Amino acid sequence: MEKIKIMGAGLSGLSAAISLAAAGYNVDVFEKRSDCGKRFQGDINGLENWSSHVDAISEFESMNIRTNYYCEPFKTLHLTNGEEVLANTFKKPFFYLLKRGDIENSLDQGLKNQALDKGVNIHFNSNVKKEDMDIISSGPEGKKHPGILKGILFETESDDIAVCLINNKTSNRGYSYLLITKGFGTICSLNLRDTNDDADAYYKKTYEVITKLFDIDIKNEKKSMELVIF
Repeated sequence: MEKIKIMGAGLSGLSAAISLAAAGYNVDVFEKRSDCGKRFQGDINGLENWSSHVDAISEFESMNIRTNYYCEPFKTLHLTNGEEVLANTFKKPFFYLLKRGDIENSLDQGLKNQALDKGVNIHFNSNVKKEDMDIISSGPEGKKHPGILKGILFETESDDIAVCLINNKTSNRGYSYLLITKGFGTICSLNLRDTNDDADAYYKKTYEVITKLFDIDIKNEKKSMELVIF
């Protein structure tokens, strides 16, 4: 049986490992961190579902990836300029909300468990050389980041909602958003090519506008991941 070595146990590395193991390969994945999803802090991410006629989850299934992680479909997106709010409802899910990190039911942990179920060997706390690997999937660290994301994660009893805020006072050439799903929420501002101080100012304005427009119950607030790589 041919052996494949993969560097990185992120989404790409684990997805490749699952598909290769399903095809009969003996797969080893080497990850420098102590677990999958350590780069995140329980962040909420959106899986876009609007750019293809094929549903994203169905596409995952075609790649041998099953839904053993939290995955909440959203058909309604609220758009706002900071003053008016327009609710847009679509026939199929516009996107799915996922949880990221080393927490229970996250996408990262779900893919890890699927890989292990397929017989993939995952080696944590491993520093390996790229030239020794067959597949390099080492993530965005060390790469130039034209985007800075600032925001918070929180617990809430507020209803589920997805809001996109577009206003040049709340983000610079980007957008801001509010996402709430089943007791968890995030408020963030995404800015392109800003300094860290600029991003802080845009986030503070985002928080002010979002909390004025929407009555949100915010508990146990903490910072979300701050850097976004494109």
